[in-house]
Amino acid sequence: SPGQIEGLRTNGVSGNLTIEEALQVLVEGTPLVVRTAGNDTYTVALARSHPGELSDHSHSDQRTSGNGDQADALRARPLETVVVTGTRIVRDGYQSPTPLTVLSADEIERDAPTDVANFINKIPGFANSQLARNSSTSLSDANGGVSNLNLRSLGAERTLVLLDGMRIVPSSISGFNNQGGSVDVNLLPDQLISHVDVVAGGASAAYGSDALSGVVNLVLDKTFTGLKGALLGGVTSYGDDEQYLANLTWGVPFDGGRGHILVSGSISHVNGIMHGNSRSWLRQGYDQIPNPNYTATNGQPFYIITKQVGSSLFTPGGLIDTGPLRGTDFGPGGNTRTFNYGTLTGGANMIGGDWQETVGALTDSSESDISSLDDRVSRQNIFAHASFDLNDHVQVFAQIMYASTESFGFCCSSSESATIYSGNPFIPAPVQAQMTALGLSSFHLNVWNAAIGATGADDTHRLGLFVMGAKGVFDAMGTNWSWDANASRSISWTSVTAINDPITANFQNAINVVLNPATGVPACASTLLNPTDGCTPYNPMGTGVNNTAALAYAVGGTGHLSQTLDQNDFAATLRGEPLMVPAGSVSVATGFEYRTLGVSGTSTATDQANGFYVGNFHPTLGSYNVAEGFIETVIPLARDVSWAKTMDLNLAIRETGYSTSGNVTTWKVGATYDTPFDGVRIRATRSRDIRAPNLGELFSGGQSGEGNVIDPFHNNTTTPNILTIRIGNNTLKPETADTTGAGVIYQPSWFPGFSASVDYFQTDIRDEIALIAAQDEVNACYLGNMTYCNSIQRDSNGVIHIIYIQPANTAYAKTSGFEIETSYRKSLSDLVGSWDGAIFLRLLANNTMVLTTVSPTGLVTPGAGVNAANGAPHWTANLSLGYETGNYSALWTGRGFSSGVRSRLYMQCSQACPASNAYYYTIGNDQLPGEFYMDLSLSYHLKIPDLDTADAFLTVENLANNNPNFALLSLSPGIYDTLGRVFRTGIRIKM
Repeated sequence: SPGQIEGLRTNGVSGNLTIEEALQVLVEGTPLVVRTAGNDTYTVALARSHPGELSDHSHSDQRTSGNGDQADALRARPLETVVVTGTRIVRDGYQSPTPLTVLSADEIERDAPTDVANFINKIPGFANSQLARNSSTSLSDANGGVSNLNLRSLGAERTLVLLDGMRIVPSSISGFNNQGGSVDVNLLPDQLISHVDVVAGGASAAYGSDALSGVVNLVLDKTFTGLKGALLGGVTSYGDDEQYLANLTWGVPFDGGRGHILVSGSISHVNGIMHGNSRSWLRQGYDQIPNPNYTATNGQPFYIITKQVGSSLFTPGGLIDTGPLRGTDFGPGGNTRTFNYGTLTGGANMIGGDWQETVGALTDSSESDISSLDDRVSRQNIFAHASFDLNDHVQVFAQIMYASTESFGFCCSSSESATIYSGNPFIPAPVQAQMTALGLSSFHLNVWNAAIGATGADDTHRLGLFVMGAKGVFDAMGTNWSWDANASRSISWTSVTAINDPITANFQNAINVVLNPATGVPACASTLLNPTDGCTPYNPMGTGVNNTAALAYAVGGTGHLSQTLDQNDFAATLRGEPLMVPAGSVSVATGFEYRTLGVSGTSTATDQANGFYVGNFHPTLGSYNVAEGFIETVIPLARDVSWAKTMDLNLAIRETGYSTSGNVTTWKVGATYDTPFDGVRIRATRSRDIRAPNLGELFSGGQSGEGNVIDPFHNNTTTPNILTIRIGNNTLKPETADTTGAGVIYQPSWFPGFSASVDYFQTDIRDEIALIAAQDEVNACYLGNMTYCNSIQRDSNGVIHIIYIQPANTAYAKTSGFEIETSYRKSLSDLVGSWDGAIFLRLLANNTMVLTTVSPTGLVTPGAGVNAANGAPHWTANLSLGYETGNYSALWTGRGFSSGVRSRLYMQCSQACPASNAYYYTIGNDQLPGEFYMDLSLSYHLKIPDLDTADAFLTVENLANNNPNFALLSLSPGIYDTLGRVFRTGIRIKM
């Protein structure tokens, strides 16, 4: 009929199209809302074998209103489509009271990512997500190779990731950068994605805990019939980071179409860029350091940004840093030279001089202390799904999935401080002569262990998922109802091994060397006291001076953690329209869910004793259970009246009980108002949302980290390599948040194919679970808060040695801003009859006006306009312009963000600066640039016999090869592109 298909979501289009137009762009499995001339509404998933033709797999999934006879005619096969929006009641994106962005399979294929998380994180609204390419510093938290999703920069643990509407067990328990308790998107079967629904804004009443900042649902095409596959290869324009992907999917019906079997597998590999010095912009040595000329009264800034920054303490072969031999630098073969300090900063850094030697910025070996620019990641997954219609009303199904990710990357270099005693036979003769002449009994040596090599982690994450369930439809109370129920078990296994991670005690024993009086050869002093201790002498003075045995003993062992997380979940939902009111049918959805989560693990005795340089894994043991029930309704208040075309009220409430913290109630009130003005719709929501503490926050056995701390007790000197240990807190309670949203949608009839929406959002989080940073803990102690002083351990010289940190419900956060979405599609034949193909565009934009956190110490930190970790640029945008015909397509994408600052706590000044103090420092240059990247995607349809489709494609990411002009890895690699231009090409087939 000449009706319209409303809410088409494919190729970036969301709007009102004629059926004829829709058939030209349909993607198999795409869910649609069909509204007939009589305002009967159905949710439909249409498939196609060729453009413009309906295949035998066209079907209607669920009737949401309308005449039963018409519904039966449309419903060729029931029970197939899973639709997730901002509500449990089916609505298309522009009809939902909560903003919903839909990413189609076509959009993902055009980008041709080896990891779908990389594509999703290009969408405005996502910020500071951890991706596999920037996870190399996640050694101690076992998050290497993990990719997660962070909506509105509120933390990945506040973004609920679903697979076909189902919860998946997290891939890790904790993380120092708000990444703990999140799902690793790497492990999900992205080759089967039909579309991705991104619900921005609180959705706890509909979906439960963790949906505080939104929901991301990866919807799979489980009804695919036939055979399809893809093969992809890629490389950067620098000739590194080689990558490939291959997948194959087979689906077949059986028993006359009553049953369906689907099997799919995928493998991918990214070779990684092991050392950041492979890029020239990183070899300039830019860094943020204390100003060497700063005093409290001279008006100069406390921090400066400059290049040629190196360490004033450590060199690859060791540097004497105190006493009359200060500046003695041990080089190849133990030969000595005088170290050029350049300009000292008063801390651990210097400017100029021999800076290149101290950071390895011009080396190409594993001795570089710069973390990996892109981790090496290999992924495999296999997925199988089977369904069977017991009758016209009930379908049963089962699915199984296994996935594995192996990653490797370097985080840092190991560095040690040592006391070398006179008489050590490894001391070069000229230096020993100086010690004797000066009467020195020892000297202090700082060594960056170049011979041992860069420290890194070998991580393996595996996921097993087992699901059984049923769904169906039935008639009751004079109307049609649908239901679904499933039971699932998902298990996540993590194994991490530290690489080149010295045992501190071994290293200290091995460098305390004397001559064995019995043999006259070098021996460990400890061996003379205990001949069976196995110590092998190690020479820290110079490079290339140790044999394999000495290196093996200094490293001493391998830090290792094995960890298992398991989740058992049962969920059931019932949907229907039990009541009729003058404006239409009242829709209702209600459901129940019960789940248990637990974690167990083991680590080595040395890890548990914090004996390694980094790593020091501690096993975590604990579990909890959750029971919850919800009810949601959409009540039509008006239809086709003088003041409204339609007006719907959306209400939801959920009661949740946690075994660890008791009951919590969440709710949502929303409305959509289709005004009398052509194409103008208004929507608004207000909700109470929650996030319960995750397993790591509750039960962490002691996760360690390492970093530098400025010590105000010691004249703001920088203390390097401070060990921080995070422990759990089982008294935590859920976070609560109030979320407000309001928006306007415009879909005018005079401009077919055009849709636009602008939405305002605001989220206020109370009782936020937060960690106080090690530096903040030291500052708070300095300002008189004894609670934090008790968590700081110092050695006999008063130097900080260990800082303990623990999460607590003591923080507050707020964010607000605007989200914009616009799409348009036009058939060129409408302009000129002889023209072929169609053009389309899509604009997604996000404006973060406010992103503020209040720490446990009361520190207020604005994050909006901060282009660094835990902040978000004021503006991010993604614009796609495309053209396609039956034979080829081209897509140009521009994506970028506005300029910002490093920190809103800094005051930028170059002269007449006020005195700096803890938290509020002055800085010479606080600015960080904005960026604009361009991507290009091309595809061509190959005519190959016996194949329905065969498309060759090419994508170029970061077309202009935009690179940062200074080192940003420590700031926010999730915002700036650090790889440069990347080419990916391949072929997709379907038959």
